[in-house]
Amino acid sequence: MNISDCHFLSDCQQLVYFLNREDITNPSDWRIKPFTQIFANCVTNRQSYLHKIHRSLNSTAGSLARQAYSSDTLQFESHCSSVHCGTICSVLQALFNVDLPHVNIIAASCC
Repeated sequence: MNISDCHFLSDCQQLVYFLNREDITNPSDWRIKPFTQIFANCVTNRQSYLHKIHRSLNSTAGSLARQAYSSDTLQFESHCSSVHCGTICSVLQALFNVDLPHVNIIAASCC
C-alpha cells in the first residue's frame, strides 16, 4: 500500500504506552504477543503514531473486543509484511505444512 504516515487509535492506555516504546518485543502479558508482533510487522519502515482516545469514542472496537474475548476458538492468523518475501513467504508456507497438534503458534517472523 506504500503508506508512510500511519495513525492508530486505541482506548487502552497501557497498550498505547507499550506500543509507543522503542522496544515492543516483550509485552507484560504474553497473550498480546501475537498482536504486538503483527503491529510491529505492519509499522516497520513506516512513520507511525498510536494515540489514546476516550473509550466512548471507540464503541465498535469495544464490541469486537468483547466478542473476540468470549470466543472459544484460537486461530493463528498469518500475513507477512516483509518487503523481501514478495508474494510468497517461505516461513508462512513452512508453518502451514508442520503438524503440531499440541502447540499454539502465537508469532513468527522472517528476515
